[in-house]
Amino acid sequence: MFKIKNILLIGYGSIAKKHIKALNKLNFKKNIFILSNRKQKGKNFISTLDIKKINPDYIIVCSETHHHIKNLNLIEKNLTNKLILLEKPVFEKIYKLNKLKNKYFVNYQLRLHPIIQKAKKVFKNKKILNLQVNCNSFLPDWRKRNYSKIYSSNKNKGGGVLLDLSHEIDYILWIFDKIKIKHFIINKISKLKIDSEDFASLSGSVLDKGNLQLSLSYFSRINRRSISVDSDKESFYGDLVKNYFKLKNNKKEMERNFQVNQVDLLYNVHKKIIKGKFKDLCTLQEGIKVLKLIEKLKKN
Repeated sequence: MFKIKNILLIGYGSIAKKHIKALNKLNFKKNIFILSNRKQKGKNFISTLDIKKINPDYIIVCSETHHHIKNLNLIEKNLTNKLILLEKPVFEKIYKLNKLKNKYFVNYQLRLHPIIQKAKKVFKNKKILNLQVNCNSFLPDWRKRNYSKIYSSNKNKGGGVLLDLSHEIDYILWIFDKIKIKHFIINKISKLKIDSEDFASLSGSVLDKGNLQLSLSYFSRINRRSISVDSDKESFYGDLVKNYFKLKNNKKEMERNFQVNQVDLLYNVHKKIIKGKFKDLCTLQEGIKVLKLIEKLKKN
């Protein structure tokens, strides 16, 4: 286990507050500091000049995506041998990085969801016939603020379904290693007041011949987040909204329900990092791999 005395959060939006709830479950409440552009009062709110003084052991970057590179550079300038968790996606575009002095992870926490864990355990290295993944939600319901003002609505700030909903791309790569894209549609098709893409539909393959279909959208008033996998021996369906999965083969059928929410998943991510048990966490290199695939799709 790493000795964690001080924790620093960079950013103080809705996701930062969920990180704080998760960290409080780990009994770090007194040692959490916050660096934010928002005008806040309290002894735990610091300025950039205080970073060396508090010398945080663990840093969570939960600012808007287009600020991540600036935050990384600030950390690299002032600190060495620290643990860093970057909120996903890693950046809004590819940057050239020099040799880094700290250890970075990217917060693709769905890897730790019991449904995704089960899918990986069952289908890793199996012959896949068909994989269908969906993540459809309604952007105006995401925040209390005007949705057109948040970074998700701005393609230059890391918005758009490909980056914002890239959990799905990450866990597909994590389970199946490679994705081959044959056809795709990326577009703004709704009347939402945004300039980022609100729809992406990708088709291709995993593990050479396994059919892949992926659908992402910002405009569905019915939340859907699901994974469906058929191999030559099993069929699996997981619903990440209702926290339910069903697995069936020729001999038996299994069904499981879970009580899990975003704070629980964040708690598990922080617990792994603090204990030095990095298995299943997304490395910086893996986060950049997701970003490179997205950039390739957008350029084409």
